[in-house]
Amino acid sequence: MFAQGDSDPSMIMPHSENSEESITSYNDALIKAPLLLAQCTIVGMVFNHLVLSRIFYNRILMNFSRQNVSTQTGLSTDKRLSLIIILSAIALCVSCTGFLMLQVYNLSSELGLGFSDTFSIVMNTSLYTVWLIRIITSILILILSVIFYVLSGGNLITRRIDDGNSIKKIKNIVLCAILICGSINVISNGIVSHNAAAEFLPWLAISADWFHVMAVSIWVGGLFYISLILLREIRISNSDLTYGSELDTTDEQIIVRNSFALALMLPYFSMIAIICLGVIGISGLYMAWIQLQSTESLFDSLYGNILILKL
Repeated sequence: MFAQGDSDPSMIMPHSENSEESITSYNDALIKAPLLLAQCTIVGMVFNHLVLSRIFYNRILMNFSRQNVSTQTGLSTDKRLSLIIILSAIALCVSCTGFLMLQVYNLSSELGLGFSDTFSIVMNTSLYTVWLIRIITSILILILSVIFYVLSGGNLITRRIDDGNSIKKIKNIVLCAILICGSINVISNGIVSHNAAAEFLPWLAISADWFHVMAVSIWVGGLFYISLILLREIRISNSDLTYGSELDTTDEQIIVRNSFALALMLPYFSMIAIICLGVIGISGLYMAWIQLQSTESLFDSLYGNILILKL
């Protein structure tokens, strides 16, 4: 759940006496949930792919990939990643546009104006600016994801690039660009939150919100990456070996190596998760202090109760 500040009409109209006790409506939350999940998926999966794929493929599956699935499993893995990002980018566009339309509708009801007149008012607010940031970065992510998909397809375009390392470098550059766009998309959340209205160093509060959401995205998105990409890679690798023939000594060694891959890779992800949890804790405490101001508010206010539930 998010504070009323996430719904930018509170910045257009004077705060009511109960504004500090109010939270976003269920409709707001339902529309915004896909946006937050998509942000988490894009940032988390791309970041962890850039970090963990080198460890996983270079140290564990290098020999196996070269001998058996360099033209099948590796490419399908990149394609699968790009398809997930493409779907997430589409969800971002739909969700942020739906969220804007809902806020315009709610504000038009409060002001007693027509939808088009209210939309003209909203165009001069930070809510519209945030929508532009989100929609532009989402479209860029969508375009870059399609480029990544094409580069992962082994088609005529990729064959014209003689050096395989060049393709890999280009793909890493595309992923870094997607990560940057995703990070910009995440910072838009703080612009229309209560943190932006903080009396003491609002830019610090917005930065804390950005670090908070980025850390959550890297942590949870990393779990998505492990379950949807790495574990599936191990399962496909093992099934390709065991299908239709008896295993020889080399195949058994490869299966053992693949099974050991997750155990070797998890400490790296655990370190990432520990760092993320530290960032989440520090930034979360700072934002809670901005919102609550006192320990009693943690138990007396609806915001505090929801925060306890979240913790």
